[in-house]
Amino acid sequence: MKTYPLESIDLETAKNFQFRMTDAITKAFTGKESLTRGDLGVVPGLNKPVSTWKAEQAIAEFFDAEAAMLVRGSGTGAIRYALFSALKPGQTLLVHKAPVYSTTETSIRMLGLKTVEADFNEPDDIRRVMKAHPEIRTALVQYTRQVPEDRYDMAQVVKTIKECADIPVVTDDNYAVMKVRNIGTQCGADLSCFSTFKLQGPEGIGCIVGKKNFIDALVKEHYSGGSQTQGWEAMEVLRGLVNAPVALAVQAQVTDTLADRIRQLPGIRDAFVANAQSKVLIAEFEKPVARQVLQEAEKLGALPNPVGAESKYELAPMFYRVSGTFRKEDPGREERMIRINPNRSGPQTILRILEQAMAACSG
Repeated sequence: MKTYPLESIDLETAKNFQFRMTDAITKAFTGKESLTRGDLGVVPGLNKPVSTWKAEQAIAEFFDAEAAMLVRGSGTGAIRYALFSALKPGQTLLVHKAPVYSTTETSIRMLGLKTVEADFNEPDDIRRVMKAHPEIRTALVQYTRQVPEDRYDMAQVVKTIKECADIPVVTDDNYAVMKVRNIGTQCGADLSCFSTFKLQGPEGIGCIVGKKNFIDALVKEHYSGGSQTQGWEAMEVLRGLVNAPVALAVQAQVTDTLADRIRQLPGIRDAFVANAQSKVLIAEFEKPVARQVLQEAEKLGALPNPVGAESKYELAPMFYRVSGTFRKEDPGREERMIRINPNRSGPQTILRILEQAMAACSG
């Protein structure tokens, strides 16, 4: 199968990300503040903890954005808030012609939005659809691949949409942040959304970065004390953003080196790298043994499911079924394929678990 995974940053670039994130933190916090777990509550004048406000400043600087905002609800919540800021109920959203990520589909229904599809792999199709549907008010572009055949370039998609109409573009940057050189807003979009839990951060906190006018409007709506990201959570977000780039670059190296070695194993029909949604290895078996292999792999130490998709808890490699969008396109893939995310493990651990799991199935 031909796939088009996103190009991962190399280790040197990841180190530079770490250095830049740390530099942004030193500009926002004093040394003593950096050694605390942050404050709590709705501070007068800010209506949020001071440390949360400062963390948002550091994040905005790192991503070359006008503003940033930490929200509850993880990446899903961030996308939901961003769509709320850009659209009114009943208005029309442009999406890619592919299965929409399940939680995003829920958000679209909750917000009462209409959708129009265009093939983001084909700029001419974007132009055709935009011309035929002048009612489109916002576009949502998912950074990682929705189907294996996706090959679109984020910057090109945003540029094409903006050339057709002056509308906001929201990007779903989950599984791409700190792995690629530029997130959606750095490619010309108005708002980028992602989960900090996928970046070694705390559970349940999402981030929106981008244009100040949209984020200022959200801050006004997001006023209740219980909705605020507390100081200790914001500080954990920053620590995760510092630690994630190098860890994810090493993970990408392991992923890229394993496909050829797995492809040579007896019982394997094919192996390739794909964004599904994380950049992972897809192993395709000659026989429909995927479910059995997953059961055996768990006994050998592999994680049987994600916690936060590369969260701080996920150290061992994950052996898991292929993603929902992959299954929706071809339900038979669930019987023939598995995805493997190295997390913090090395190639030998993955090969050992896979070979032993396959042997247990054949025996």
